This record gives sequence, C-alpha cells and structure tokens, in this order.
Amino acid sequence: MPTQGTAPPQQPVAPGALAGLLLSPADAAAAIQAGQLTAATATPVTTTSPLTTTPPQCAETVDAGNAVGYGSAATTGVAGQTLIDDSDPRTTVTQFVIGFATMDDAALFQDGQNNAWRDCASTTVTLNEGATPRQFAVGEVTSHEGRLTVVLTEGDHTCQRSVSTDSNVVIDVRACTTKAGTPAEDVATKIADRIT
Repeated sequence: MPTQGTAPPQQPVAPGALAGLLLSPADAAAAIQAGQLTAATATPVTTTSPLTTTPPQCAETVDAGNAVGYGSAATTGVAGQTLIDDSDPRTTVTQFVIGFATMDDAALFQDGQNNAWRDCASTTVTLNEGATPRQFAVGEVTSHEGRLTVVLTEGDHTCQRSVSTDSNVVIDVRACTTKAGTPAEDVATKIADRIT
C-alpha cells in the first residue's frame, strides 16, 4: 500500500489577505442558525475595537478584537466586522482575524488571553457600546479543541466568546443569539477552514 507523504508546511497569512477570511453575512447567519444578518459597516475595519468596559481589564473578555488585549501585541494586520440581525439587533456576530508574524506569536497571544479571561470569570462586565451600555455576566472560561471560550449572559440572550489560532492568525469572535449552542466556536471553525 502506498504511503502518503507529510503535508507541506502551512504558509503564514499575509496582512492583505486577512479580510478575505471573514465570513459573509449569509455564511455567519448559517453558522449561528440566525435569520438574515447585515454588516454594520460596508467594509471590514482594519483597527482593533476601542470600546471600554467596567472593570477596564475585562474588555478583551467580552469584546472581540478589543484594543486592551491587542494593544501591546506585535500584530501584522487586523480585519474585523460586526454583523447584525435587523429583526433582533441583539443577535450579532463580531468577527476579527488578527495577523501575527509567526504561528508561535499567535499561540503565545492566545495563551495570554487564557489568563486574562480567567481573571474576569464569574463577574459582571459593563461594555460601553453605543448609547446604552451592555452588561454581561461572565461565565467560566473553558478550552475546547484548542479554542478558548466563555459564555456571556445578557438578559435572555447568550453570547459566546472564542479565541483560537490557525497558522499565524488569531481568530477572535463574539456571537450573540437566543439559541443554545456554540455560535462563536462555529464561526471560528468556518473562518479557520478558509486558512490553507
């Protein structure tokens, strides 16, 4: 029986290719089993999220792509976008892909997030987003198949945060929905599938 050779090494994702990794509104809606999602911005953003929280050190726990977490990281590029269900604006997907110079740099960043998120577990965090701040009850942080995850509860909506790496990219997602499941992980998996 013939043997299969080793797979070629995975190539780093170039900064200019990051936006192409983001899911379309239709693909994200399918991933979280939601109705029609629309983009909050016409094109993906190329900077991290400037939103603030109380307590301030928990911004990266509740907000995907938050500058608190990435401020001191040696990133090579950023692409992010928020998608909203117009019939229920609390059903959202915020997806960021952040480039790093190497796979090891991306993995080290994820390890740091693990510690930061655990420090905010079992607390209530206020996210200053828009005219009305959002309050999230932060659950316990878990690691599942290489993805760091935490459940955030906001009234009758549940959000899931997920941070994972593939190649030299950190995939950073917050997905909020009324349905049970693992919406942020599902979005992150579909993004990772686009990295070759």
